[in-house]
Amino acid sequence: MGEPPEAETTESGDGRDASRAATWSVTELHDAVNGLIDHAFGSPVWVTGELRSLHRSAAGHSYFDLVEPGTDGTHNAARLSVTLFSGYRNRVNAIVTKRGGGVRIEEGTVLRISGELQTYPAQSRLQLMMTGIDPSYTLAVAQQKRDRALAALANAGLLDANALVEVPHPPLRVAIVTSRGSAAEADTLHELERSRVGLSVSRIDARTQGAEAEATIVAALRTAAELKVDVVLLVRGGGASTDLATFDGERLGRAIATLGVAVFTGIGHETDRTVADEVAHSAFKTPTAAAASVVERAESAHEQLGATTASLRSAAEGRLARAGNLLDSQTRSVAIASRGHLNRESAGLDSRLARVASAAPLSAGRLAARVDSLAARVEPAATRALESAGTRLGNLEGLVAARDPALLLKRGWSITRDATGAIVSSALGLEAGTELVTTVADGRISSVVTEGGSE
Repeated sequence: MGEPPEAETTESGDGRDASRAATWSVTELHDAVNGLIDHAFGSPVWVTGELRSLHRSAAGHSYFDLVEPGTDGTHNAARLSVTLFSGYRNRVNAIVTKRGGGVRIEEGTVLRISGELQTYPAQSRLQLMMTGIDPSYTLAVAQQKRDRALAALANAGLLDANALVEVPHPPLRVAIVTSRGSAAEADTLHELERSRVGLSVSRIDARTQGAEAEATIVAALRTAAELKVDVVLLVRGGGASTDLATFDGERLGRAIATLGVAVFTGIGHETDRTVADEVAHSAFKTPTAAAASVVERAESAHEQLGATTASLRSAAEGRLARAGNLLDSQTRSVAIASRGHLNRESAGLDSRLARVASAAPLSAGRLAARVDSLAARVEPAATRALESAGTRLGNLEGLVAARDPALLLKRGWSITRDATGAIVSSALGLEAGTELVTTVADGRISSVVTEGGSE
């Protein structure tokens, strides 16, 4: 650092001699501060924090902030600006690749990085010019996070909760929770579409990495449960270990364990097993494998149904065949028994007809003799009855003739009737003015009663 320029003698606001106070230019002050920083911290400086607000320039430079892990990263949180120039970026990537490639510099990743700490005069802020990285630190932090989450879930008795959820047989309603338009979604849909059983598929968008990913996945899982699906496929493509940090959160683990719907994970990473995998109903290495499990379950149920149907059809056909054979046997037995009965009845009828035929002449002779005997007795009796009836008829004819009204009228008798035609046999009750008609032998005489009859 150079010496500050001399100043004229003036009085400062606090009454002290201003000539004794050093005066710096802005550039000189920044140079002095940078010198103090370099003297105090040396180079490189190692610092840890959670990556936020990452963006890259067209020239290949990366700019981001480091904030205290576990904070919301707002303006109230402590933060440090970091610049990674493109030349050092290749060096950092080589370090990561050499140590296993499990770390990716992405939003939300906890990092331990090194660089030169200095001020940025143009914006009057402190920044770190990044030159190195410690991947093992990031991986260790991720493992610690995973271990803490698993311990908390185990203490709460939630590790096996989702595994106990029954998967409907077959699972026909499926929800896919992943980033919309991702390769994981495409692979999952392709596998489900090859199913010979019709599946109803709902796609629910969720971020699968970054600071906000865990919250969006939890919300997507709740949406799937509200849709009353049979199984949820939580899937993501492969990547670095830090890309899967979202799936190691305790909050996500609790959401899966308590969902009430079976969750199949297909998080595409061959070596790591996330907290989500540990608490899920079933865990698979890839999205395709998770979808294939659903297809296999659906088709297994379909085949089982087909086998059951075929078995029932075979059993029914067997029973029908046995029943047909039994019916044929019984029909033959009935026919044989009927023919025997008819033969016996026919023989009995022939015997009775023979007896009737032999007895008929004798019976006919006896009946003819009896008829002749009856005829001999009936004829005299009939003659006497006719003679007696003739005598009685003659007597009756005499009586009828003697009582003929015409003869009585000729002898002077008459018949008197009133206007209604009723015969008047007494004068009693006749009123004056009553019209009467009297019949005599040679005609009728009309008269009117002039005086009512009395005793």
